[in-house]
Amino acid sequence: MKVPPNSLFPYFASASSPLLSNKRDSVEASSKILFELDKGLRSSNLEDQLEALAFFPKLLTKFPLPVIINTSLLKLADFFRNRFDFFSIFY
Repeated sequence: MKVPPNSLFPYFASASSPLLSNKRDSVEASSKILFELDKGLRSSNLEDQLEALAFFPKLLTKFPLPVIINTSLLKLADFFRNRFDFFSIFY
């Protein structure tokens, strides 16, 4: 399966992660992943937004740090409040 160029899959790969293979601090690595997820949420492309939404549980599972959980929930709340009209897609 070919991964799209702007995909978030490489950030969550266990052995080949570009962020975790260098043994960086987990806060720094999770912040970079959170930044990529935020870019996906802010994208005008619906597929990028849905992919970012799908990866938030993986981020919170891999990095259960209070600062990451708090930041993630605030970003998701902002996304659903301002940008995402879920019901207009289906109705």
